[in-house]
Amino acid sequence: MKIRIKGNSIRFRLTQSEVRQLQEKGHIGESTRFGPTADALFQYRIDSREAGEAIGARYCSHTISVLIPEEQIAHWASSAQVSLRQQMQVSATEQLDILIEKDFKCLTDRPGEDESDHFPHPKEHDLKC
Repeated sequence: MKIRIKGNSIRFRLTQSEVRQLQEKGHIGESTRFGPTADALFQYRIDSREAGEAIGARYCSHTISVLIPEEQIAHWASSAQVSLRQQMQVSATEQLDILIEKDFKCLTDRPGEDESDHFPHPKEHDLKC
């Protein structure tokens, strides 16, 4: 799972097996350690939430959690839909843009990069014609 944060936007990219895990188990997560102490561990995760609620996010105890309704996860995982997107109001004047995407193979070779679990790129078949 990849994460990109820029200003008030957060984007997650998931491989095929990560999308399956999210659908089957209801959660997926990763962490990055910046030092030996417990407070030097940064975590990011996606969790399912009850139907009827909007996609949302929270930050607590060095962890970013994105919450997605179960039915949206199920539809996204089993369809050609590429992404899930939501704007979440975080203050009277600010929003957080949340984007969760399927991670596609690159159209050009990237030496040293394992993309075997990435989704086939939609434009890939156009290049072979």
